[in-house]
Amino acid sequence: MIKKYKIYDYQLGRYFGDDALFDDKKEVIDQLADYHDIDFDGVDNKDNKYKSINDFLATLKDDEERLNFLLDHGQWSLEEVNACDICGEEQDEDGRCACTNKDAN
Repeated sequence: MIKKYKIYDYQLGRYFGDDALFDDKKEVIDQLADYHDIDFDGVDNKDNKYKSINDFLATLKDDEERLNFLLDHGQWSLEEVNACDICGEEQDEDGRCACTNKDAN
């Protein structure tokens, strides 16, 4: 079993990207930054102006701070899920693999 991530959208009441799974938090940051670049106003709370959301994210101290900003900005939450070693898809609550319908643990 491997760990992956899903992004829950509180505004729409569903998972981002039709239940898309992400391999790591960096991939989540990249995806959410790309998604929010269009609606980022380019000004922080000190009236500093930025050309893109990535320019602003570069001013934050680390990936954890960047991730938290993006999750708050879009009203998202991050969930860690167990995924199958074979196909990479999410396992069910019993630890069964979706691709073989067998216990993947």
